[in-house]
Amino acid sequence: SGRCSSTCRTHRSLTAGSIFFGMVRILPTQKDAASNLGRFSVLDIYSRARRFSMYVGADVTDGFPAAEEATKVQTNLFAAGFRDGERITVGVSLKGRVWSYLIARTLLDWVEWCQALGKRLLDESIDVVAVKRNFIRPLILDAWPDSVPLGAEWPTELLLSPPASLKIRIGGADVPLSEVELSVAPELSDEGCVRITLAAEEHAVDYDIVLDSDGMRARAVSTEAAFSTSRTSVPGSEFLTRHCPIVLLGGDGVVSPPGVLYRPNRDIDPLDRSEMTPISWSGVDLNKESRGDLKVPGTVQGRSLELLQTQDWDLLIDDDGKGEIADLVALRVEDDTLRVVLVHCKFAHGGTVGARLSDLYELCGQAQKSSAWRRHPENMIRKLLARERRRVSQGRPSGFETGAATDLLRLLGNVPSLHVIMEIVLAQPGLSQSRASAPQLELLAATKTYVRETSSAQLRILTSD
Repeated sequence: SGRCSSTCRTHRSLTAGSIFFGMVRILPTQKDAASNLGRFSVLDIYSRARRFSMYVGADVTDGFPAAEEATKVQTNLFAAGFRDGERITVGVSLKGRVWSYLIARTLLDWVEWCQALGKRLLDESIDVVAVKRNFIRPLILDAWPDSVPLGAEWPTELLLSPPASLKIRIGGADVPLSEVELSVAPELSDEGCVRITLAAEEHAVDYDIVLDSDGMRARAVSTEAAFSTSRTSVPGSEFLTRHCPIVLLGGDGVVSPPGVLYRPNRDIDPLDRSEMTPISWSGVDLNKESRGDLKVPGTVQGRSLELLQTQDWDLLIDDDGKGEIADLVALRVEDDTLRVVLVHCKFAHGGTVGARLSDLYELCGQAQKSSAWRRHPENMIRKLLARERRRVSQGRPSGFETGAATDLLRLLGNVPSLHVIMEIVLAQPGLSQSRASAPQLELLAATKTYVRETSSAQLRILTSD
C-alpha cells in the first residue's frame, strides 16, 4: 500500500491546477498551520541564484508581486477538499505528476484511481480557469468574524485517534469523551470570544476560545475541567488549546485552528418552502423535546420516533443525551448499501410556532456536526456501542427500540464493504413552513448545502404548517 501517484503523458498541456476539478471546499485539517493553508512552488526562469521557491499561506497567490509573477512558472500545486462527500487531496507538478494522500490498499484501488483521474484529464468540457476561480480562499483571522456560531466539533484527530484511556473530569466525575456534549453559545462573549460548553450528566464547564494574532487558544471562564489518561492529567484550557475545536459559523463558514476561516465565495439562494415537510404535532407538548428515560410519547422526539417506526429498520436507537450522535439513529442494510437516518429534535420555545431564528441555530449546528459521521461510519457505530454499554452500566433503559447491541456489533464488521447513504432530519415544530422568515430560510439553505457537499447527505426538515 502507498500514496496514489501517477505521471501523465497526454497530448494536452497539463498546467498546475488543471486537475483540481470538482473541489467544492477546502478541507480544514488539524495537524499544523501549514496543513491548513495552500502551498505552491515556482521556478524562476531568469534568476540562477533563486531558481526554486515554495510558498505557503492562507492565500499564496494574493499579494504576490506582479513583477515577480511575470518571471515565474508554477512547478507544483496541492489542495484538499471534498468530492461526492468524500475527503480528497490532489497534487500536481509541471512535469505531469499527479498525486494524492489517498492510500491505495490494493493494486485495484490504484488502477481505479488512475482511471477516474484519466477521465478528468481528458474531459475538454472542464474550464480550468472557472474551477480555480471558485477555490475557497482561506483567510487567517486575528479576531472572530461577525457571524453567528452554530456549533463546535472536536478536531478530526481527536475523534479518529483519541489518546488511550482519555477521560474528562467535570464536576468531580470522570467521563469518556464520547459522553461529553460540546456546544457553543450563539453569540460572542463580552470579550469577543466564542464560548463553548463541555457538559456531562448534571455538570458543565465553559471555555472561551480566544482568537487573536497569536492564533486560537482556550481560556477557562471559571472552573477548569481536567483531561487525563493513564499517564498524564492536564487542565482543560491546556488540552483544548492543543486540540482546539473547529467552530461552525452561519453563512457557510468554518474556522479551524490555528485561526483560519474557510468560506465559499458564493451566494446561496434561500431554501424553497416546498423543501420543508409540515407534519401533524397533535397531542405533542411542543415545549417538551426529549422522551427521557421514561419514554414519554407526547414530545417532539416521541412524534419523530413514531414517524420512523412507520418504516422497517434493522436498528432504531434512542441516543438522546450528552455527547449523542443524534436524538434518534435509524440503520438499515439494503444489498450493498447502509442507509443511515439521524434525527435532531428541538422544542418550540414557549410551546408556540413562530419565525424565531434562534430556534434554528443549535439545530443547524447539530446537523452540520453529525454529517461527518457519514465519512466515518465505523467510528459512529463504535460510539453507539460505547454509549449503550454506559447506559446499561448506569441502570438506565436500553436505547434500542429495534434490534440489539449484538446486531450493531455484527454490522460493525460489515461496514467496510458497504456504501453509506445518509439523511439528516431536523424536527422543529417551532418552525412554520408558511411563516418561515428570510433569515431562517437562508440558514437552512446554507446547512443543506454544507451537509450535501461535505458528506453527500440529504437534509429533511419537519415543521409545522
